Amino acid sequence: MVERKEQTENPGYQKGQQIGQYQVVGQLDQGRFAGTFLGQHIHHKKQYVLDMHTQPLADELKEAFLQQARHLEKLTHPHVLQVRDAGLENRMPFLVVEYVPHITLRQVYPKEKVQPLAKFLTYLKQVAEALQYAHEKGYLHRQLRPENLLLNRNNQVLVYDFALDALIKNRKRVGQQNAQQALDAIPYTAPEQIQGNPCAASDQYSLAVIVYEWLAGNPPFQGSYVEIANQHVHTQPPALRLKVPGIASQAEKAIMRALAKEPGRRHVSLQAFVNALEEAYTQNQVTAKKISSSEATPTEARPVPQQQIAETPTLMIVDSVSTSSSPQAHTNATTSSAVPSVAQLSPAPSLPATPPPTASQTHSIYGALPLTPTELAPIDPPVEYSPARRDEPEPLTRRALMTGLLGLAVAGGAIGTWYLITRKSGNASHSVNTTNTTSRATQPQITSDGTLIYRAHPARVNSIAWSPDGKLIASASDDQLIQVFDAGTGVVKRTYIGHTGAVTNVAWSPDGTRLASASEDHTLQVWDAANGEKLTTYQGHSGIVNALSWSSDGQLIASASEDKSVQVWNSASGGLFLNYQQHSAGVLCVAWAPDGHSIASGSWDDTLQDWATIPSDAFAIGQTIFKYGGHTAEIYTVAWSPDGQFIASGGGDRTVLIGRGVDGVTKVKYLGHNDAVHGISWSPDGKLIASCSEDGTVQVWDASSRQVLYTYHGHSRSVYAVAWSPDGRRIASSSADNTVQVWRPKR
Repeated sequence: MVERKEQTENPGYQKGQQIGQYQVVGQLDQGRFAGTFLGQHIHHKKQYVLDMHTQPLADELKEAFLQQARHLEKLTHPHVLQVRDAGLENRMPFLVVEYVPHITLRQVYPKEKVQPLAKFLTYLKQVAEALQYAHEKGYLHRQLRPENLLLNRNNQVLVYDFALDALIKNRKRVGQQNAQQALDAIPYTAPEQIQGNPCAASDQYSLAVIVYEWLAGNPPFQGSYVEIANQHVHTQPPALRLKVPGIASQAEKAIMRALAKEPGRRHVSLQAFVNALEEAYTQNQVTAKKISSSEATPTEARPVPQQQIAETPTLMIVDSVSTSSSPQAHTNATTSSAVPSVAQLSPAPSLPATPPPTASQTHSIYGALPLTPTELAPIDPPVEYSPARRDEPEPLTRRALMTGLLGLAVAGGAIGTWYLITRKSGNASHSVNTTNTTSRATQPQITSDGTLIYRAHPARVNSIAWSPDGKLIASASDDQLIQVFDAGTGVVKRTYIGHTGAVTNVAWSPDGTRLASASEDHTLQVWDAANGEKLTTYQGHSGIVNALSWSSDGQLIASASEDKSVQVWNSASGGLFLNYQQHSAGVLCVAWAPDGHSIASGSWDDTLQDWATIPSDAFAIGQTIFKYGGHTAEIYTVAWSPDGQFIASGGGDRTVLIGRGVDGVTKVKYLGHNDAVHGISWSPDGKLIASCSEDGTVQVWDASSRQVLYTYHGHSRSVYAVAWSPDGRRIASSSADNTVQVWRPKR
């Protein structure tokens, strides 16, 4: 248990300080967006929870916040934890909420524990009553999950943590997201909410996921947050009867209907969903009697021991809305028409005095979301920017393939082939369908200073990638090949033939077991790094594919194309997850943020755009987080710093810009190159950047001071790719001089 602090970490709020009509008693929680304090009313001395949001509220949102908060105060229902007051303190919004002794239904029904329907049906009915009431008053919850369902000392459920629109818009305005909340919420989030279009049926879907989890032991979808979101949108949940063989067929039908992908195919209301479940239970009482006599009946859910609730430190919190303004005493939450205040519930005689809530049991209050279109936090339209220098730019030009090369006849959808090259009698074959001996001109060379010059490609080398262990390098070329060679010796290990056009980009999966490649043949291919078997061919683009980036868990790939889109798809199945189409011209580069929360893309339209890949309280999946027009020409390359705090981009304006990861605002502008910048790579420690250019150089410089530490002049023509080794000791670069060179930066 985290003890209450006598002085807040925030020097602005200390014990004894007055906030509105409340005096701070102690700190309960200090999160990314809000500090939660125990406060006491200065007149009647009653204690409440003060949820202070630490992000100053934008002036244009103050009126909306106060208006929404006034509605929250009126929302009085026996199964909704009530908001009592709200205000602004030095531009910081705060909510005042009842605090009560309770445990969460997550504690009552732990993860991976199967529960019979009879055991929780009464609680489910109480939740349905609260949410149906909120819906009828025009409010959604949007964050429903077991942790947000509280069980008080009278064995009544209290729903909390509705989404308050003004605070969402405020966080959205400054580009902040609550990452942990997104991770916790995604298993219960409806498909349309993931796509930025929540509705009343979204809460029904979330409640159905909870029911599914309680019956089966786990939610219907498992995996990373991105994979779960993908399944919500595209995959039908596994049939419950496969996990709960004894489930009544009508109960399963009711749950699966509530989990329909289209909101219009769900039950007409959330209450109708729970009514259907109750009816299914009633019609199957013979089956229900087989449940152990230790289980509760649906109308008499076994009360949680009062001492258990009393000894559980108090959580607090949330909001909703109503037209009732005079709470009345009430003793039967499920049958009486009275609408009491939680604070007026008579304390059970056996309960000890309620302890003050602690940090580990408090949550931020984000309030209620009215269903009115003006307050639904829609996906914002793209930020306007100056017109690009070209309306329809020509695609990236590639050198014509050299005559007599390989005679590639493998169709785009055919199985690609690894050619395992082994050294025999002192000779190694570095190409396919050529003579058995290798020309000295194509043999790797190690110079006196230890630089490796790899010459096996007979055409421009467009992309290079280090294997995660730093032992191998993959290179992609206009010769339509991907070659993998030893990073120390230059000995070719494998050559992959599968594309029918120049290969523009290649990247290893995070675990090093697969390689993905992009091509001018409009396809991307994923293949096994060990045996060369082609695993997936993605054909979703209608134009040249310029770049790709793996998600950190290796499950998804983002690909950028001349068709003006970035498409996110499953690396195993090829199924499309998301199609981002906010660029006005071909997309040249793409990079997934290290934490997986967003993707950055650069285009011929001169903009750098960052957009969400998981839903949060501020952004829906696919929603633009920022659009930055700091470059004056096309953007060829983008790279996140290892810690995800900064994003670097380079392009045709000969500059490298380093901006903040949250909004793209420029912090550093590097002007060391004399021609277009095509590649950027951060050192593993995030302190240095290596950038390459059509001026034929690779420059290594300090990311903070812009001081140039070393300039590499080993290439004879434009340099198109650069990559720092995983250990930070070497740099690889590739060029229009048909070479890959591996060298050590001198300091």
